[in-house]
Amino acid sequence: MAVNNTNSNMGDKEDEELSKLLERKARELAKAVGNEPVELSADNFDDFVRSRKVVVVDFWAPGVRRVSYLSQS
Repeated sequence: MAVNNTNSNMGDKEDEELSKLLERKARELAKAVGNEPVELSADNFDDFVRSRKVVVVDFWAPGVRRVSYLSQS
């Protein structure tokens, strides 16, 4: 019995194209907003978040080892 892998191969190609688009968009966003980290506190947090369209906040505590859970598979 023959198996048609056309849909499977097309899905792989679409996944690859989507990944490329997402990577390009991420680079564009990073360039537009700057890549410099900003130290936020209770005093400046609200103003900082309100002043931007997109904000990524990385919460961590001194002395606690940071672990990255994101990986490319």
